[in-house]
Amino acid sequence: MRCLRPLVLLVLALGVTAAGAADNATPAAPAARAEKERTCFSAAESRNRIVGGGLADPFGIMRAKSRELRAEAISVRLCQIGPALVYEIDFLRPDGRLLHAYFEASSGKSWSARSEKTAN
Repeated sequence: MRCLRPLVLLVLALGVTAAGAADNATPAAPAARAEKERTCFSAAESRNRIVGGGLADPFGIMRAKSRELRAEAISVRLCQIGPALVYEIDFLRPDGRLLHAYFEASSGKSWSARSEKTAN
């Protein structure tokens, strides 16, 4: 796994995602429900929003969740889903399964479309 880290960082820096591996993914129910309202930002737009908007550090979230899931973070995107800014992070487990996780960009806490609806 250690030899993959430079490659993972390069992929993250370029804003490349693992969309092609989505066939092995777990269901992304929160994002699927809000798919029509979803807009993801480019790497440059994301950097500007993170710096200018006081958003949580996506790399800190990735490191913490990687340890918890025992998986390697392979991509991160900043998206707007409805009124919420959300980090979409994909993790690759040693068994080859791809996991999708969603976090509030402002706080770094887990996010779901359901919790967004109850907050309004």
